[in-house]
Amino acid sequence: MKDVHRSMRTSPGLDSMAILLALACWASGCDRSQPEPVRERIDHRSVEDAIQAADVYVSQGQLAEALLICNGILEKAPDQQAALQMVAELSQALSRDTDPDQAGQYMARALDVRRRLVQLDPDQPRARLEFGIILQQMRMRHEAIEQYRVCTELDPGSSEALRLLGHALLQDGQLDQSREAFMRLGELDPDAPWAWAGLGQAWMVSGDHDKALELIDRAIEIDPDQRGLRILRSRVLRKQSRFKESLEFMMAFVPEERADPAATWEIAQAWRGLGQPDKAADAWAGTHVANQPDFLSALRAAKAYQDAGQLERAGSWLDAAKLDAARTGLPTEEMPLNLEDLSRWTDPSMQ
Repeated sequence: MKDVHRSMRTSPGLDSMAILLALACWASGCDRSQPEPVRERIDHRSVEDAIQAADVYVSQGQLAEALLICNGILEKAPDQQAALQMVAELSQALSRDTDPDQAGQYMARALDVRRRLVQLDPDQPRARLEFGIILQQMRMRHEAIEQYRVCTELDPGSSEALRLLGHALLQDGQLDQSREAFMRLGELDPDAPWAWAGLGQAWMVSGDHDKALELIDRAIEIDPDQRGLRILRSRVLRKQSRFKESLEFMMAFVPEERADPAATWEIAQAWRGLGQPDKAADAWAGTHVANQPDFLSALRAAKAYQDAGQLERAGSWLDAAKLDAARTGLPTEEMPLNLEDLSRWTDPSMQ
C-alpha cells in the first residue's frame, strides 16, 4: 500500500487514481489516519468509494476487475444491495464472452446473487423480474414463471413482466395461460406489438395458423420494421405449407437481415419444403460467412449439403464446423466426427 500512496503523491490530479487509492485502502483494511492497518467496521463512505472505483473499471471495459472489487465489498458487507446488483450484472455480462465452463460459473454466481436480492426485498418487482430472466436463461422455466407471476401481482401494470410470463408459459406448453397473459398485455397496452405476436404464437402452436397470421399481421402493422415479427410471419406461412410465399417474404429482407440465423432458418426450411436442400445449404453457408465463427451454421450447411448429395462440400463444411467449435472453446463431444455421424445428427432446433 505504501507504493500506491507514493504514486499518488507524485501523480496529482488523477481523480480515478484517487478513487482506486480509496478502494485499495478500504480493501486491505489500511487507514492513513490510523496506525493500525485493520478496521473492523465498514462504513458507508468506503462502500461508495469502492463502488465508484468499480464504475471506473466498467467505463474502461474492464469488467473482470470491476467484478473483483464488488466481490470484495460483499466479503465485508454481504447484503450491500448496490454491490449485489453490480455483481449480478457483471457476471451475466462476462458469461457472454468466455468459454462455456467459465460462463456457467459466472451464471451460477449471478443466479445466487439475484436470488439473494429477492430475499432481501421480496416486494421489489424489478428484483423478481431480473431473477426470473436468469432462471429462464438457465432453463429453470417453472421457477421463472413463478417469479414473473409474483412480479405481475406486485406490479399489475408491468408490460415487460406480462410479456415474459406469456413467453415462458408458451415455452412450457401452457397455451391457455400464455394466451391469457398476452391478452392482459394487449388490454394494458394495445400498441404493444409483442402482445399480439405472442398471442399469435400461442395460436400457431395450437394449430390455428389462420388466427395466428391475423394476429401477427396486426403486430406488424404496429411495428413494420421489427425483424422478429416478420420472421414469425414467415414461420406461420411455412407451417401452412405455403413454402413459396414464406420464401418470397423472407427474400424481401435486405442481405444484412437475411444473415440473421433466425431468418436463415426460415429461408432454409422453405427451400427444404420446396425440395431444394442445396439452396438451403447455400443459405446456411452465406450466414456462416457473415457471422463466423459460427459452428452451428457450418454444421447445418454440412447437413444440408449431405442431404443434397454433395458429399465433398458436406465434408468441407463439417471440417469448418469443427474448426469453429475449437476456436470458440465449445465442447466437441457431441459434434459429428465424420459424414456417417453427420447423417445421424439431429439439429437441436428440430428436436
